[in-house]
Amino acid sequence: MLPRFSAAPIIWTYAELGADLLGKGDGRRGDILRRMLRALKLPRGSSAFLPLNIPGASPQQEKHEEGVFLTLLEWLGTKAVVIFGQGGLDHSPYASLTLSPFQESVTEKGRLVIMLPALDVLLDNNSLLEACINYLRPALAKVSLDTKLP
Repeated sequence: MLPRFSAAPIIWTYAELGADLLGKGDGRRGDILRRMLRALKLPRGSSAFLPLNIPGASPQQEKHEEGVFLTLLEWLGTKAVVIFGQGGLDHSPYASLTLSPFQESVTEKGRLVIMLPALDVLLDNNSLLEACINYLRPALAKVSLDTKLP
């Protein structure tokens, strides 16, 4: 059976997401993300999680995965990508943007790319987590949350 896909105006990603989705990572990162999403009160279905890579992939496979990632963003109608940590940015197709935490850029396709600190840094730092939430509120308010596939 093929997986069902829904439009996702906002994609959330980080370097360890593939391992977390396979149950081989740190579940506390998921807790942080759930807390953040609850605080942001985004409409149901407006967010999805898309890994940047598959754990154990070769460098050649990772380069291919970058193209797959971009293709999925297009297909899902993604308007914003929230990337956590320098490792996430480095493994993303947006590494050339050279963003730092709490910075954003709009790509040539009009997609908003937001860089935040690594989730592992947020685990034990409630004030930094609150700063991320406060940063995201106005940043994501600029994004159309239409959830119809293109």
